[in-house]
Amino acid sequence: MFASNGQRILIPDEIFKIYRQTINLESHIKFAYIFSTGFRVSEYNYVFEYPDRIDYDKRIIHYKDNQWDRARRYRDREVYLSRTDMNNVVMFIKLHKLMNTKSYQINRNLKIWATKAGLDPEDVDSQTLRLSRMSWLLTLFPQFEKRIVAAADFYKDIVPYRTVPFTQSDRLGMISMLGDWSGANIPI
Repeated sequence: MFASNGQRILIPDEIFKIYRQTINLESHIKFAYIFSTGFRVSEYNYVFEYPDRIDYDKRIIHYKDNQWDRARRYRDREVYLSRTDMNNVVMFIKLHKLMNTKSYQINRNLKIWATKAGLDPEDVDSQTLRLSRMSWLLTLFPQFEKRIVAAADFYKDIVPYRTVPFTQSDRLGMISMLGDWSGANIPI
């Protein structure tokens, strides 16, 4: 499925197809963690660097940035998680293996897994995972758009990601993974 701007958005069944293609348990845990956090490649090891910034009870990672972005601002944000997401974060922490934070490594693996899953590998990369997650959250929790966009640290046009034509089956799959997303449990 594609957003109106031509960006590939994965549906739940495609995420599960990729899950099945991960090479081993370690790769599976890392993939699930990447999707669950929506982190950028450079941010993957954040939970090891700052374990005290994870609020397990509220299911929030308090991301404090120490680098300026292009607009010369810090990108501090709250990364809200569902229970499924939090479980994936815990599994990644228990794995206790730092990730290679070179985008070519994860993108190479994603393309291999996408090919094995019967998806066009040219359309799948680490950005696809981040934007798919954001689209799912915008679909399930439109009233929390500002919180979702801030958590994704997204500064582009949000409309294509808000209007992805997901099916009822897709929505049910999203609910099973993100239905208790912690960003919806905090008062606006």
